[in-house]
Amino acid sequence: MATLTEVKISKLKWDASRRTPSGNTPKHQIHNDPDVPGHHIKLYPPKANGRSSKVFYVGYGPSTNRKFYRIGLWGEWTLEASRAEARRVRKDFHHKGVDPNQAKKKKVQQAKAKLTVKELVDEYLDAHPVPVWSVSYASANKGHSRKLIKAFGNRLAETLDKDDLRPLFVEMKKEIPAQAKLFRGFVNRMYDWGMDEECIPEMPNPAILVRSKSKSTKSQYQD
Repeated sequence: MATLTEVKISKLKWDASRRTPSGNTPKHQIHNDPDVPGHHIKLYPPKANGRSSKVFYVGYGPSTNRKFYRIGLWGEWTLEASRAEARRVRKDFHHKGVDPNQAKKKKVQQAKAKLTVKELVDEYLDAHPVPVWSVSYASANKGHSRKLIKAFGNRLAETLDKDDLRPLFVEMKKEIPAQAKLFRGFVNRMYDWGMDEECIPEMPNPAILVRSKSKSTKSQYQD
């Protein structure tokens, strides 16, 4: 197969005679790039102005469950830049397990809106499914999440601080001290995870109610 070049891309025309196996007009026509595995350009039907969109894509994953990542329009991306991006996407997927579509979706979601406490809780629980045999742990997590959502569900997650959490912790500690400790641990893990995954910006973890060990022995906020 002949290599793909900028000149060849510029000359690509929509072939109106092509049909799918079922006889329908295809949604796009693919032109593979033999120089980079999985890399190709999709040609779309002409618009009213007579021009066809030409979009770079890269395929990744096993052949039985092939996925495709949209790199961008030819013109906004050069062939060489798109090839470099295709190589990066495939390398990150095969060596680091990074799914580019999921990573892109997460960035778009973060750009659209900041997470509330409830949304952060939901993201955390979705990312940490509990084994079916661990009924008590699942029940505890649900209990902790309900308490947190009831108190601060609509607050932006990044605005929560230790002064918000302290009264709730003290109230729980008076009722069931062990549950207060587990609740604080749940919030601590969730916020650490949220920062690691860039769901929320770097911030003081609100579950760290007392930082100094010397002070914690005298504090009402100790476990």
